[in-house]
Amino acid sequence: MEKRLFIALKYSPDEQFLESYSAIRSRVNAWAKIKWVPSHQLHLTLCFLGNTDVSLIDSIETAINATCTRQQAFDARILQLNIFSHQRQPRVLWMGLEPIKRFQQLQSLLLQQLMQEFDRIKTQVDLPRIETESHFTPHLTLGRFKSTYDLNPMRNYLASQSETVFGIWPVRQVVLYESILSPTGPTYHQLQVTNLQIV
Repeated sequence: MEKRLFIALKYSPDEQFLESYSAIRSRVNAWAKIKWVPSHQLHLTLCFLGNTDVSLIDSIETAINATCTRQQAFDARILQLNIFSHQRQPRVLWMGLEPIKRFQQLQSLLLQQLMQEFDRIKTQVDLPRIETESHFTPHLTLGRFKSTYDLNPMRNYLASQSETVFGIWPVRQVVLYESILSPTGPTYHQLQVTNLQIV
């Protein structure tokens, strides 16, 4: 039996962020058709594992625990609006996160622990392919573009938000998620929540 898994940092937005998110959607909807991420599903993916045999979940949880015992909790800033594009066509609208190095250190250690754990176990099942961005850019995905009507005013609006801080994120936990796909969109189910170290 397999489950579609990923490891992430869950973001629980406060009122300040929700107000900003609502305003952003209202503005951008005038220039593009976007499938927005519901606010309760916002997260930062550290590692996408994909379809994974359930017999490996204990090993994945062990790797997460080993990571969290070596990493301290921290506060992050949510700032700027930006776009990932493909062949000049907007694909993803996202918000940046700082400090970038703290997220990169956390992800790097997690990948190291996962690979060590998978190397350690002897199993007949296929190991998941550890999928990450080759150049990890910490971000919150807000939505995916379906089509655009008017790029110039949208780009001007995004540029006007380059110095805006949309909120402070207390990064405290790493979550192992199961993603359940459906015609209406994915549902995320938490399998394990592990606390980072508090000093």
